[in-house]
Amino acid sequence: MFRDIEADCYLMVDGDDTYPAESARALCKPILAGEADMTIGDRLSNGTYAEENKRAFHSFGNNLVRSIIKWIYGCSFDDVMTGYRAMSRPFVKTFPVPSEGFQIETELSIHAVDHRRRIIGVPIECRDRPAGSESKLNTVSDGI
Repeated sequence: MFRDIEADCYLMVDGDDTYPAESARALCKPILAGEADMTIGDRLSNGTYAEENKRAFHSFGNNLVRSIIKWIYGCSFDDVMTGYRAMSRPFVKTFPVPSEGFQIETELSIHAVDHRRRIIGVPIECRDRPAGSESKLNTVSDGI
């Protein structure tokens, strides 16, 4: 998508039906208004992720990565690992896409702070996965 599509705003969303489609406009609005280079769907500030998250170490991992980013770059935002984001064309066209899997969220976050991009968190609701759906995320190997 990043290489082949030309757009003013790029919306990235995990395909597990945990992020509400109705939040897409709120994520895209600051990008299209020129107020941000990346918006993140913040699942943490309103507490819905904590209610729905069934894996104990996911919050720990998010907090650890967020703390490391703040320590190294002096920049802080709440939800480093969210899979719901909107990005501007200049942001997308300078992102090198080095990852092959679940690292993309962390790499997008680091790219944003490393290049001093404007980041806005947009609070979103987070819901549990649909019945019968299983995560492909491996807490230990993907976390490392």
